[in-house]
Amino acid sequence: MEDILTPRNVSRRQQDQHKLRQSQQSQMDSKRVEKDRRDFNQSVSASNDHYMKDALAKVRQSDVTHNETVTRLNGTWFYNQTLKN
Repeated sequence: MEDILTPRNVSRRQQDQHKLRQSQQSQMDSKRVEKDRRDFNQSVSASNDHYMKDALAKVRQSDVTHNETVTRLNGTWFYNQTLKN
């Protein structure tokens, strides 16, 4: 079988595309790592926020809920009914 020579501009274009894909993959990987780190830092910050802790405790103590007709429209009525039983 004969080796087919590819024109120089075609091989250059393929190399450029390959380099572009590699750089995009590298950027996506670094963004993914950075996102995980940022999400972790946000969760740590939220767990150390005393105002948010107190607000969540007050919400959990409260028995105020949404109107039943609104929850039926949103589809959460069945879920809320199981909490009452």
